[in-house]
Amino acid sequence: MIKEKRGQMKISFGMIFSIILIIIFISFSFSIIKNWLELGTTTQIESFVQYLQIDVNSAWNGAQNSGIEKYDLPDKVEKVCFVDYASPAKGDGINMQEYMDDTYSNSNNLFFYPEKVLKYVKNKEIKNINIEKITIDSNPFCINNIDKKITIVLQKNHDEALVNIVKLE
Repeated sequence: MIKEKRGQMKISFGMIFSIILIIIFISFSFSIIKNWLELGTTTQIESFVQYLQIDVNSAWNGAQNSGIEKYDLPDKVEKVCFVDYASPAKGDGINMQEYMDDTYSNSNNLFFYPEKVLKYVKNKEIKNINIEKITIDSNPFCINNIDKKITIVLQKNHDEALVNIVKLE
């Protein structure tokens, strides 16, 4: 009679512990890389807000101004929206009423859509803009991010105190 031999695989505790540590280190590395990429996105959005405020201030300080401005944004941002929280949603903005309620904040008038993708970016305030005029037809007034670029027109007439923002048609 031939005895059937079965192979046994013996793994020591040290080997199992080493495998577990490797899995933990790899998971931690992916987490760090993901957070690093999100930091880059957040930095690019913060730069957009700073440059927009600089351009608005420049137009606001002038007697009369009209200029096309282009800004780079990450592709995670689908829209940049200007909102007047004191007014109800209207026009194209009616579809975003629930989103407006979720992001309400005192004097802020700018938010990025979709918010869930951008967990470190909160809504912002752009000073010296005429939010009532900007949102007269659509509240919120949103500009689409096309090919990682936002193109807007900053306008200020000599008889206006604040800058108006319009879409480039």
